[in-house]
Amino acid sequence: MHLAIEAVGLGKTYKKNNVRANVEINLQVQQGEIFGLLGPNGAGKTTFVKQVVGLLKPSTGKLKVMGEDVITNPDAVRNQLNYMSQNIFAVWHLKVREVIENSGRLRGLSAGEAKKQTQNLLEELGIEQHGEKAIFHLSGGLRQLAGFGAAFIGKPRLLVLDEPTSSLDVARRRKLWDKVRELNQKENVTVLLVTHSVVEAEHLLDRLAIIQDGKLRAQGSPGELKQKVDNRLRLEIIPHNGGLPSGFTRDLGQFGEVFEANNRIVVLTSRGTLQNAVGLVEQYGFDYIDDFRIGTTSLEDVYLKLGGGILGTA
Repeated sequence: MHLAIEAVGLGKTYKKNNVRANVEINLQVQQGEIFGLLGPNGAGKTTFVKQVVGLLKPSTGKLKVMGEDVITNPDAVRNQLNYMSQNIFAVWHLKVREVIENSGRLRGLSAGEAKKQTQNLLEELGIEQHGEKAIFHLSGGLRQLAGFGAAFIGKPRLLVLDEPTSSLDVARRRKLWDKVRELNQKENVTVLLVTHSVVEAEHLLDRLAIIQDGKLRAQGSPGELKQKVDNRLRLEIIPHNGGLPSGFTRDLGQFGEVFEANNRIVVLTSRGTLQNAVGLVEQYGFDYIDDFRIGTTSLEDVYLKLGGGILGTA
């Protein structure tokens, strides 16, 4: 299968402060898949993406996008991808319809086709009534929807989305992911998604890579990565504001691996000892606990096992 993105020993160091944002990244994204970069804020995900789309020049290593070298042939790369960044707009004074339509024209669409696709996208995204409003008049969520319209228009071979749904409600987020899946499945558009949301990663991605401190920690399908924590069950405990009694977390350690972050306790335990762990919760008493949940291991557990912090769940 052909590669959409191929990074070999890719590194990026910012000379101003000598920060190594990407360190020896070796990564392949297959054409036609939805691939994700998962990690906390500041992990180096956006730096990687900016090199993919040609906004940053790699310090070391090699990077090809759709078979083209991003350093020697950047125009050939840009002509094949659409990019939605975290900083969506510099053209705040333009109207939503103008932003989307002009994006299509810049990508080579005729005036008529750009207008047609713009109208369709406004309707699909549910923002037709905002089409004549200037970007600076919109809420954060509506600006993101307009950004999706600008990213979707045209016929990209690669769609790059950097934290695209942070300001969206659940219903709109799901609708957008349906549109992304449609582009992927019907038009064979490869998608590179940057996220720190476990939910997006679990349910949308074919494969993903976990990045921490600029380094690639693991990659594979969600199922393959979850196997890294075996087939254990997950007990998650959410304490009251007052916290848990002294010794509670220590005592949980006899039943499996225990992680503590962002006011939550996560225990990875075998099926045989789960009941004992729940029994300990009952022994200490539910007065100390807001909620507890039992489930299978998640990508968050994979990340915790690799030494990271709790990721987003939005």
